[in-house]
Amino acid sequence: MTERPYEVLARFGADGKVAGVSVRHITAVNGKEYEGDPQPLSGTGDPAFSEFAEAFSAAVVAERDTLATDKTTLTQ
Repeated sequence: MTERPYEVLARFGADGKVAGVSVRHITAVNGKEYEGDPQPLSGTGDPAFSEFAEAFSAAVVAERDTLATDKTTLTQ
């Protein structure tokens, strides 16, 4: 059985500030994947938060680099 975070859910309060954050996991059992229920995130030290933050950061950097290349190609 393996588990990986795949979704971070942020809840906002009436004042517009973040009121809570939960993370959902995918659990693989014998080759089948199951979606878990949202679990409260314990904070930025939570391993799920760190894993999600690293993946999100890598995706944003890749998207930025692709857009920069596209811009260069289009302006030539």
